[in-house]
Amino acid sequence: MSITIRFSDYALETNETLIQRIQFVYSPLNELFRSLHVLLNPRHHGTNID
Repeated sequence: MSITIRFSDYALETNETLIQRIQFVYSPLNELFRSLHVLLNPRHHGTNID
């Protein structure tokens, strides 16, 4: 099983553009998994009640 990622020609012009696009995708996915971790393991994370 393999994962193939295809970028447009514009994204492949410079490394800077490619890195920015990867970070843009990675950041929301990272946030999603961290949020799920907190929801599934609430005992390990503090709760703030105001």
